[in-house]
Amino acid sequence: MAFLTFGPGLKLSRAPQFEARYRPGQFAPVTGIYQCTACGFEIVCLATKHLQSREDKRLPRHPRDCPGISWRLLAQVNERPWLLIDQRP
Repeated sequence: MAFLTFGPGLKLSRAPQFEARYRPGQFAPVTGIYQCTACGFEIVCLATKHLQSREDKRLPRHPRDCPGISWRLLAQVNERPWLLIDQRP
């Protein structure tokens, strides 16, 4: 579970990248916090970098007892704050 300290700094988005599921080893479409849909493990991944797989040597490592890794985007970094990603309510 991701924690936050300052709620007004976050905006709700219904952009498609939050609904999509991403495979281990797939390139992250945006920089952000990704959560495993199977076990809840979270990572930070930069845009254009590979999302963590079970064989990945980076730390922290994904739990070995996770039944099947699939990533979803929890929070996206707005690298260009003057550009709103999604203006729908």
